[in-house]
Amino acid sequence: MIGCASIPNTTYVGCEPATETYNGLVKLGEWLKTLQPTFNFKIYKLPYEEFETDEKFDIALTSPPYYNTEKYCDEETNSFNRYHTYKSWVSGFYQPLILNTIKYLKDDGVFILNVGDRKYALSEDMLGICEENNLFCERIQDYLNNNGNDGEKFYCISEKKVISKLHKLF
Repeated sequence: MIGCASIPNTTYVGCEPATETYNGLVKLGEWLKTLQPTFNFKIYKLPYEEFETDEKFDIALTSPPYYNTEKYCDEETNSFNRYHTYKSWVSGFYQPLILNTIKYLKDDGVFILNVGDRKYALSEDMLGICEENNLFCERIQDYLNNNGNDGEKFYCISEKKVISKLHKLF
């Protein structure tokens, strides 16, 4: 949200199912609007897999929860509480996240997904979802953790081959 607010005349759209985090994001958005009056934001208090819109976006950037390795709240709306196994989380949350995000992009829009394979094969499952749905996917950046082990990976996912223009960003 902060990065989006630094660009005049932009709108940030996000979903946050956790009440405390949602309230914090609304406060952050209101504060950012005092610094950049042309900035707009919409935060929906619901799980992303339930989000529906007719809007189309230029860019989507997310780092989804890594199933049960990141527990933000104990509310039933949180994805690790909604899906009691990793397999059901992939089919109920992760796949809809990827496919719905692609659906909400403009024709030349891009989706950047940040994942880490700490406990689960998120990258492998994401690549499988992309392959099954004929999506282009390219790994565009890696960040190693302090031990030099596998850390965060950034992927660009799109319906068309629009990925090469992103290399200028990284």
